[in-house]
Amino acid sequence: MRGPFRVICGAVISCALTLLLAACGVRQATPEASPTEAASPVATVSLALTPTNAPLPTPEGGATPSTAASPTIPLPTRAPLDTPTAVTTPDPNAGVGEVVYQETFDGSSGWDWTKFSNEAAKFSLASGELGAVMTRPDLGYRFTMGPDMKIGDQQLTVVARLHLCYAQDEYGVMFRFMLTAANNYNGYLFKLRCDGAARVELLRDEQFTVLVDWTPSPAIVPGAPAENQLMVWAAGDQFHFYVNERYLFSLKDSTYAAGFYGFYLRDRTSGGLTVSFDDLRAREVK
Repeated sequence: MRGPFRVICGAVISCALTLLLAACGVRQATPEASPTEAASPVATVSLALTPTNAPLPTPEGGATPSTAASPTIPLPTRAPLDTPTAVTTPDPNAGVGEVVYQETFDGSSGWDWTKFSNEAAKFSLASGELGAVMTRPDLGYRFTMGPDMKIGDQQLTVVARLHLCYAQDEYGVMFRFMLTAANNYNGYLFKLRCDGAARVELLRDEQFTVLVDWTPSPAIVPGAPAENQLMVWAAGDQFHFYVNERYLFSLKDSTYAAGFYGFYLRDRTSGGLTVSFDDLRAREVK
């Protein structure tokens, strides 16, 4: 009887002790986990998430965005493909065909370009050129005129070589030119000034009207010695003007439809303007 009684008494005492400790607010220590049972540390990342409908900060000035927009990162843009550039310069060879007239100034054409020489200007043929000298500056302009031919739509070119030329002196080519029944001269004049500017005038009954006023251009070689090629493209009432194959300007006029050619001089300084003209050529324009 002694053995079982001890066990029972021990159990009763243990239970009573447990109840007494609980009543006093004392907890029994929990046995620590063994090192092999301890949980491995885990790194945690804290993400601050902002609701997509949360209001954005108000910018300076008080304006409040109507909606919250996420920042936009611009994407790289691809360079545009090469596209043809619009051509704004008239083509001097548009519709140009066969030569309809050519003057080499060697006398082979049979026309006497020197017959208009007088006290103010002298024209002469030498070395395959038409030489022109203005002997006096106080008698206005002078010109020499070619044979009476009717040429209208054309690409006209002629070379002018300057031997003596001051800034305000003028020289040029006349086209669609004619002598009327009343012995008046009519036509168009494309002229250059020795300081590097160009102008177009209409001659009617020996009175000039400006169609395009003096226009400076780097295409024109100024002074002397110098050489400039004058070009006129004419079709109907459309005209384009070039120097040394570089475009200057255009105009529209229907006063004269056809005519021949002449060469113009005007010395505005002290006399002595000297120019020679060469290689006059007209090609048809269709």
